[in-house]
Amino acid sequence: MRLSLGFSGATRCPFPGNRAHGSAEATKSGLTTWQPVGAFLTPTAIFAILLALHVVLPAQRVAGYERVTSSRYRLNGLAVFVCAVVIWWSELTLAPLGWLWLAKLRALDGAVALSAVITAWMVGRAPADHRSLLVQWIEGRSRNLQFRRDVDAKMFMYVFGGTFLALNAVSSAAYHYSQYGQAANVGLFLHTAMWVWFVADYFCFQRGQLFTFDIIEERLGFKLIVACIAVYPCLYPIALWGTAGLARPDIDPSWEPLWLVSSAAVFLLGWVITHGANLQKYVFKRFPERPFLGSVRPVAITDGERSILCSGFWGAARHMNYTGEILEALVVRRRIILGKTDLSLQRASATFICHSTPRWRALVAVEQAVIAACSALSSPLRRPATLWRVVALSSRSALCSQLPCCGV
Repeated sequence: MRLSLGFSGATRCPFPGNRAHGSAEATKSGLTTWQPVGAFLTPTAIFAILLALHVVLPAQRVAGYERVTSSRYRLNGLAVFVCAVVIWWSELTLAPLGWLWLAKLRALDGAVALSAVITAWMVGRAPADHRSLLVQWIEGRSRNLQFRRDVDAKMFMYVFGGTFLALNAVSSAAYHYSQYGQAANVGLFLHTAMWVWFVADYFCFQRGQLFTFDIIEERLGFKLIVACIAVYPCLYPIALWGTAGLARPDIDPSWEPLWLVSSAAVFLLGWVITHGANLQKYVFKRFPERPFLGSVRPVAITDGERSILCSGFWGAARHMNYTGEILEALVVRRRIILGKTDLSLQRASATFICHSTPRWRALVAVEQAVIAACSALSSPLRRPATLWRVVALSSRSALCSQLPCCGV
């Protein structure tokens, strides 16, 4: 029997006057008695489906970065992604298209719980070292794990995170269209398309990930696992949590085509910069003497062991790929928030009260505790990265605080 979304006025963003507590929370969010359990287990079910697809579907077997590892990898992320989208779009899971938007908060809880279980298993099966138990739990023990030479733990978690992100975005767009039909916000669909493009592009260039710091140096701990299973897929498209339940913004229709086209153009410019810089670095690591795109000759500074590329994109700036990502992020956020930041007093009050609920305070407390532990216990060389995460978290919190509450 197919799960009933129960799309109605009750699923839209609540205001202070009709806020409820206790058992009324499920009704307020549009979930019936047993649906919160299904929502909580949704990430686990998707994890199992994607793992089965990853094992069953044909894959390309490639070597990693030969200077640092002799491991070989099975890459079929694009095939898994396409199959997962087709399965979800066809509602073969017995859940309607908009289910992930309605289940978003319970699904986030379930994703964090799943991350904790996987962390306990992966950390527990590796030998302990000299670091404290808390640091080993957060940062991990093993740099990589492979099972039956078919499943690489890190690469599969990236497959899960990217695919789950795209499904969340598509589900939110489907829910929005079910609510507003022809009066839907076109910018929200553009926002969704940008996320799908972002994920599809990653899977098309999946081999390049094997040459990144994450694959080479990061350990399998709670920090990496919860990022792949909960933060990346659920919180990157967090703007959709508040806007999928809202009508299109009240702006001059004559300006909308220009805004849509210019937004897409800036996003594609950011993508060209990011993809080009990453591709150039990948080519340099695999073929140090080969010109990039046949014309950009590699120029590097080296000490005999390590080299710094300083031509092409990498001659213009030290991290030109981040410049492109910033452009993409600015467009993705601005496109959907346009017309939504001027919240009425009633919505602002609802947001304030909603973000003072026990669940919201618990989420913030857990995030801050993990960040504080990483900052205090990790090595000094890693602390700049930790500081960056604090800034990023503050930025996401500030963005979320501008959006209407949807049952937090």
